[in-house]
Amino acid sequence: MPARPPKSATQPKQVLRLTLDVAATPERVGQVAALFHDTLSQIEPDLREGDVTMVVGNHVASAELRGWQGGGERAVRLAADLVDNATDAVQKDERLAAAARTLARHADVLTPYHAKFWRGDKELRAIDDVFVRTMRAAGQSTVPSSSGNLSGETVTYSPILRVGRISEGGRVQARICLEGRPLEVDIVPNLVEHIWDAAKTGDVVPLRVRGEWIEGKTGELRLDKAEIIGVDTTFDPWSGRELLDDVKQHAALFAAEDFDRMLSDLHPGAED
Repeated sequence: MPARPPKSATQPKQVLRLTLDVAATPERVGQVAALFHDTLSQIEPDLREGDVTMVVGNHVASAELRGWQGGGERAVRLAADLVDNATDAVQKDERLAAAARTLARHADVLTPYHAKFWRGDKELRAIDDVFVRTMRAAGQSTVPSSSGNLSGETVTYSPILRVGRISEGGRVQARICLEGRPLEVDIVPNLVEHIWDAAKTGDVVPLRVRGEWIEGKTGELRLDKAEIIGVDTTFDPWSGRELLDDVKQHAALFAAEDFDRMLSDLHPGAED
C-alpha cells in the first residue's frame, strides 16, 4: 500500500477509517493494516503507487484509508460499501464476496477491541460478532461447478433476513444469503416455525437448500426454484481456539502440553 499520495491531489476522494478503543501497539496496528491490505487486494488487485494511502494513529489504535484517484478511489469506495451493507454490495458486484470473506477473517480478531468503521465522519458499523457473521454470510458461495441445468441440494450459512409471503395465499418464503446475494426461497411447511425462530435471533445458521441451477446468459449458474428443506437452529460457530480449548478438557489422547503448544502456535488471523 503506497505511502505517498499523488502530488496533484489535495484531498482524498474516498476515506474509510477504522478505530479501536485501545492503545496503539505494533501488533494491533499490524492487524488493522493487514485487514485493509488484504481486503483491498481482493477488491482491486492492480492498484498503482499513489492510488491509496494509509494514515496510522499512534495514540489510540486507528488507521485511515485514503483513495486518491482511479482504482484507489474505487477500491476504498467499494470497501466502505461492503462494510456499510455487505448483502447489497455483493448483490451489485459478486466479486466482493471474496473481499467479504477476507474482511470477516481479519475482523474476527478485532472484536474484543470495540472497533468501528467510519466513512469520513459518519460511523458505519461496529466490529462485533454480528458483523463477522454478516460478512461470512455475504461471502458464502456454494454453487456447483458445472454447466447447464442441475438439480440438487447445497448447504449455505446465512442469517434469516425476513420471513413472509410475497402474495396473498402464496408460500411462506425466507430471504437468505446464497451465492453471495440475497434470495427469496420457499420453505417446506414443517420448517416454517423453525425458520421464524431463527429469524428472531438474527444468528447465522446452516440451511439445506434444494433447487435447480440454470445457466445464465453469460454462462454463470443461478439457483432457481429453491426451497429450504433443512435447518440447524442449534448451530453455534466456534473458532479454532475455542475448539482446541474444549477438546483439551475432554480428550485423553494428548498430553496437556500438546494443547498448550497448539494454542501458542495460533496467531491473530489464524484462530479459525
